[in-house]
Amino acid sequence: SYYGGWTIEQRYGLSNQTRRAWFGEQLKGLALGLVLGLPLIQGVYAVIRRYPRRWWAILSALTVPFTILLSNLAPILIMPLFNKYEPIRDHALAERIKALAAAQGVTVSDVLQMDMSKQTKKANAMFTGIGNTKRIVLADTLLDEFTAEEVEIVLAHELGHQVHRDIWKLIGLGALTTALTAWAVDRLATPLLDCYGRRFGLDPAQGIGDVAALPLLSLLLSAVSLGLSPIQNAISRNLIERPADRYALDLTRNPEAFVGAMEKLGRLNLADPRPPRLVKWLLYGHPPLQERIAFGRAWRDEG
Repeated sequence: SYYGGWTIEQRYGLSNQTRRAWFGEQLKGLALGLVLGLPLIQGVYAVIRRYPRRWWAILSALTVPFTILLSNLAPILIMPLFNKYEPIRDHALAERIKALAAAQGVTVSDVLQMDMSKQTKKANAMFTGIGNTKRIVLADTLLDEFTAEEVEIVLAHELGHQVHRDIWKLIGLGALTTALTAWAVDRLATPLLDCYGRRFGLDPAQGIGDVAALPLLSLLLSAVSLGLSPIQNAISRNLIERPADRYALDLTRNPEAFVGAMEKLGRLNLADPRPPRLVKWLLYGHPPLQERIAFGRAWRDEG
């Protein structure tokens, strides 16, 4: 975490944080993880022990309401712990964004800007929240570097996700992925514990319900998740992100702004425009920037 989150960011001039500020955020994240994570782990083990054969299916079903609840509460309870959110100062741009959303039948409670510049030079924009906490958030770095037309097309991409109901698709995909992962972990862990559990002081009779088996479960979980990541990323790139790019272009009819926004995102975020294929498969939920730029130019040439 230190190397990836601090050393690399400092080496390439992306971070605006002091070491003290970075460690402060890490401590906040650790405390939040303990507050949320410990009860969650206890709940997982309670389900495993109560339903040793069907625990993976029950936990997968429970991820849906849990994800919805967390998505609703995160913008008002969690995100403000790390950044300051306030109404966007450019009122003309705010009205332009609200009008764009309203024209597509999307209602938002707020258009906010966040002080992302206190942490990084990177830029970002997003819809966040579900239901009564749904809002548009723009990083101050994006507002400082992008033209109004480029901001509009970035938000049009996010509107595409809303119109296509991608949040619900992703929640469903997450539940399915959780089910496959938990099922695979269950099938792999049980024979391993039967064969080798006693060597490490584990009780095979308890199976994966033994808390002492948590390191094994974590290792298997990481391995299975890595194996499934190419499928998840391919679905995200081709069925979620690419249609949102097309939606943004169809809505704004402004391929020049689309290409300009992608080029600026690449420059500010130091994104690799052409990552190796294996890296793309394993890590990229969005199409690489060069593909998105080529897509924008192809849309323009199609007329």
